[in-house]
Amino acid sequence: MLIRVEGIDASKKESIPFEIYETRGKIYRDLGKPTEAIPYLELAEQALVSANSVTPRWPALLEISRAQTFCDAGDMKKGTELARKGFILAYQCHSRRQMNWVRKFLRKLESGPARNHPGVPELKHLVYETYMNMDNAAI
Repeated sequence: MLIRVEGIDASKKESIPFEIYETRGKIYRDLGKPTEAIPYLELAEQALVSANSVTPRWPALLEISRAQTFCDAGDMKKGTELARKGFILAYQCHSRRQMNWVRKFLRKLESGPARNHPGVPELKHLVYETYMNMDNAAI
């Protein structure tokens, strides 16, 4: 694990504001404070818009992180919409890791109190159909 101090991690690589804000947002979410995470994720989005070079995975990463945060904060409608958008972005940039992140998040939603929310079956359908199409294309 790298420790970041004033935007520079232990490997002396300079971090861009997007990474710093997104990481802070995740930390607050993981500490059970999703409402405190939302402003940092909004700052990460602004930093992403103004960044000189952006890897295709970053927008997907941000949407998926925002999805989890909004669901944890109780806004299931917005959270599941962001999860679908993040999953599509991850698929478009061929990031199986992020696609699996959404799949695992979906399992968490299905096993929790949010399982009856209408957005959960929609997300499940998108994930299922996408993986089925990927499997059929590989044959």
